Amino acid sequence: MVCRTTNVKLNLITAFLLVSSPSLRADALDNWTLDQIIISPAGDAGLGSQPLSVVYGSGRYVAVGQYVEDDYGVVETSEDGVNWTTRSGYGSVLDLYDVTFGNGVFVAVGWDWYGGANLYSSTNGINWTSHTTKISNFYGVTYGGGLFVAVSDGYLLGTSNQTNRNIYTSPDGITWTARNSGSPVTDVHSIRDVAYGAGRFVAVDGQGYFYTSTTGSTWTRSYTSNAGGRVSYCNSLFIVPAGSGANLVSADGLTWSLLMNNTASTFGRVIYTNGLYAALSGTNVFTSTNGTNWIPHSLPTPTNVNLSEITFGNRNIMAVGYTYPPLPMVPVAYISDSIVAVGMKSGFPPQLSISGLQGRSYRIECADTLPGAANHWWTNTTVQLPGSPYNWTDTTATNSQRFYRAVLLP
Repeated sequence: MVCRTTNVKLNLITAFLLVSSPSLRADALDNWTLDQIIISPAGDAGLGSQPLSVVYGSGRYVAVGQYVEDDYGVVETSEDGVNWTTRSGYGSVLDLYDVTFGNGVFVAVGWDWYGGANLYSSTNGINWTSHTTKISNFYGVTYGGGLFVAVSDGYLLGTSNQTNRNIYTSPDGITWTARNSGSPVTDVHSIRDVAYGAGRFVAVDGQGYFYTSTTGSTWTRSYTSNAGGRVSYCNSLFIVPAGSGANLVSADGLTWSLLMNNTASTFGRVIYTNGLYAALSGTNVFTSTNGTNWIPHSLPTPTNVNLSEITFGNRNIMAVGYTYPPLPMVPVAYISDSIVAVGMKSGFPPQLSISGLQGRSYRIECADTLPGAANHWWTNTTVQLPGSPYNWTDTTATNSQRFYRAVLLP
């Protein structure tokens, strides 16, 4: 028996040889690996640094953040979520608050009150180029519809004056254009976050105002409620946290409804893939299949760990944050076990060890020849995991070569 690596987004995984079967345990999101991201120096004040955002693209995690009590930012990258490399020389970038990935480009945004060099782009997450604006702080950035959109506080460089041209757009992450957010010039707010879905950009300022656009060029502001300063787009829904156990949801970014859930927690970022929602709140990662009923997964964090952001990787969930107190702050990263993984025992008939999410269904696919095309794969069966890993025997196999992969079903 041979196994072959195949990766398509999150849902396909390598099958590898196992010499024994581990005992049944809880699902993948109850098992996390800690890595402390070592950054030297610890900043001018010696107080450490804090990752504030993380994204996955082109096979690489990119985390961005800031040093404590100085003006400098930090960029870290990792291919496996465990081993991290600092990519920003001390002082080479300023404070960074958010990062996104789209069309093969990473874009990070942050602070530069003096010169406005606060939008950064990179094709690999390693080498970065800054781009200049007229704004002091950019807090959020997203990619969608062929466009990067960054949102800011609107404060003009070196002043206490705000402009309502506080949304910037770019087709490539390099050339940026200032846009009118739709705010009256006498009532400009700091826009905190932005998301794209259903053909529309939606931005929020944390004071109840929503900013929407279908083109990125023309924006409309409206008041909905005093909702949180986060917005996510997941599985055809915009989601905005609205206090303990509550989220505002919208299918089009225009009409919003209050949706209660079973957590009594206030969510931060909400992410989605393959029928799985995940939300961060404190040191808990909540998961859901419907956006209403959520299962808590408490990370094995000390009491002084503060988590900032989560993202889906190729097969895992990554959470980044920092320790505090005491000072200096120490960056940390937690990565979950694989959400879908297949191992195979030696012997005949072949027995697979399937690791993943407890209670979720996985389609087992096979190929009898080296899989060079999608139509080489055929469905053998569907299994629901009572725990992880779960052993399954292929009773249809003949004594010849066969390839296996597992697909997480919505």
